[in-house]
Amino acid sequence: MKLAKTAKKSDVAAACLIASLCVYVIVSARHFPERAGLFPTVIASITLTLSLVIAVVNFFKLASQRGMERGGDKPSVYVTRFWITGLLIVGYMIGMLIIGYITSTILYLSFSFWTYGYRNKLVSTILVVCMTAVVYAVFEMALDIKLPVGLLLGGVMY
Repeated sequence: MKLAKTAKKSDVAAACLIASLCVYVIVSARHFPERAGLFPTVIASITLTLSLVIAVVNFFKLASQRGMERGGDKPSVYVTRFWITGLLIVGYMIGMLIIGYITSTILYLSFSFWTYGYRNKLVSTILVVCMTAVVYAVFEMALDIKLPVGLLLGGVMY
């Protein structure tokens, strides 16, 4: 069997759709009685992992195809943004443990806007504060789910 050397946007979209379905199955299986959710969770986790691998591989293929179309072997801006976004997400998760939800979300969204080229400081600040406040309100007030406070602000690591 020969693997395709080119990628299509539909491959990435299909992999993301399957990944979102797997997340739904994993979340739904938590509500199954006792150990009945173990098998669907395992299968959905394996499928989620494989679909994310397919999405990432095809994303890189698309990025390199675009880079080649622009006339060179230079790394594509899409690949660079992909890695920067990955590092931002990892930093965000670590930041939530250390400095808490509010501070790390403000930093994450600010750097994300800057990474993707949005440079209007006033609008960015308003969007970041509003998005953080809305998510905080939904989780803390509407759903009564406590968001991480952070170790520096007196929180306890789980």
